[in-house]
Amino acid sequence: MADGGNTEGSKTVVSDGMAKKFASEKETPYTKWVRETEGLDIISSLYVPNLYTVALKPWARREGKGLFLNHDASRTSNDCYICEIDPGKKLAPQRMLFEEMIMILSGRGSTSVWNDAGDRITFEWGPGALFAIPLNCSHQHFNASGKDPVRFVAVTNAPPMINVYEDPDFVFGTARDFKDRFNGEPDYFSAKSETEGFKLITNFVPDAVSLPLIMAKERGAGGGHIRFNFAKSSMNAHISQFPVGTYKKCHRHGPGAHVIILSGEGYSLMWPEGEEPRHYPWEVGTLIVPPNMWWHQHFNTGPTPSRYLAFKYEGVAVRNSQGVPKSWISARIGGDQVDYADESQEVRSMFTDALAKHDLESDMAQFYDEFKELGVEIYAISTDSHHVHKAWHDSSEAVGQPKFPMLGDPTGAITRSFDVMIEETGEAHRATFLIDPEGNVKVAEIHADNIGRSAKDFLRKVKAAQYVATSDGEVCPAAWEPGDKTLKPGIDLVGKI
Repeated sequence: MADGGNTEGSKTVVSDGMAKKFASEKETPYTKWVRETEGLDIISSLYVPNLYTVALKPWARREGKGLFLNHDASRTSNDCYICEIDPGKKLAPQRMLFEEMIMILSGRGSTSVWNDAGDRITFEWGPGALFAIPLNCSHQHFNASGKDPVRFVAVTNAPPMINVYEDPDFVFGTARDFKDRFNGEPDYFSAKSETEGFKLITNFVPDAVSLPLIMAKERGAGGGHIRFNFAKSSMNAHISQFPVGTYKKCHRHGPGAHVIILSGEGYSLMWPEGEEPRHYPWEVGTLIVPPNMWWHQHFNTGPTPSRYLAFKYEGVAVRNSQGVPKSWISARIGGDQVDYADESQEVRSMFTDALAKHDLESDMAQFYDEFKELGVEIYAISTDSHHVHKAWHDSSEAVGQPKFPMLGDPTGAITRSFDVMIEETGEAHRATFLIDPEGNVKVAEIHADNIGRSAKDFLRKVKAAQYVATSDGEVCPAAWEPGDKTLKPGIDLVGKI
């Protein structure tokens, strides 16, 4: 497992001689505009530890401070910039023929938006606010505080537009109202609550950190999710949250998803196909942009739920014929998401070690849906009565989470039949059994009470048991993972394993 670093997989680096043949194509009209016209720096957006503290430079045209961030495919998709407004100041007004989504990082203020027809709306915002500037509308941002700066982060599709026209005066100075985008509607920037599926129908979110989400079990770990399409933009956004002691399913997609950590602490793993995962720790304010079709996965290792915002270009979402992003579809059926049962043991071990630093552990109940996908039913059994189970369920957050049946065995009949009864106390050992449809025990584990169990590793064993049950004569070797080679027992293996 490698620490996060450069934006390229090592296998994509070529010789200096070959690179010189393409040197004239490295810069674009957009990058020249940023560096030469705007006088600002461009840094990599792959991994920025903290957007709140990254250094900015004076931005003369906007009358503030700024910094641009580019990813591996910014020239054809989207970019990002950070802007700061000094206390008591305002940015210069501007309009542009590209789209822009904004999150307020810190400070309070207001924005005025107007068109050539004379329609004008002014709305206020604070930390965590999300909104978009309607296409080609004039607008201006104001800092309402006389002592604190305002800092915001924005994602735009400026690069392809500036690269196409190569004329900043045209991009920033064309008079044209797109009335289907903005027509002076008085409630345009009012917070709304109507949803269509995962999509929230609104142009303004007052606080992304506290916004209610919709359950999204498809992404794993019992997390929440909500999506936006502000100002009828071709870009979109979503917020995801996942509970303590959990992580999102591994997935991949196209370039340009700007992931901003809103709450919690943890890390992300990212890697190109065929290489080792790279480790990127994060906290509130970290920005991560997974490169094109890199596998990646987000892990919550802190004591509170983790939440992130993703500003995206539509090209991120490679979709199936039904319009569903392939990053939501299992790799087992041709999608770009890895089921928990198919991930590597190294991923699980790293997560377990990271949780231990906060005295936390994974909760088997969180992965009930994964067992169900494999056709497995779970029953939790103890020597307590069902009345005790009901009391636990109602009073304990941890016991209240499981969605599988809890069975009372006050007579000890079931416990003794599995030979795990502690006769001196009338309690059961901590044990787990996997039973096939014919009633045969395929896996049996008995742990001391002070040793925890791993739901993810048990999922691996379920998969192994199912594989050998349908693969006559094959054997899953030690630490077998789905996709690994199996063995055929025979005299030629004697002494070799």
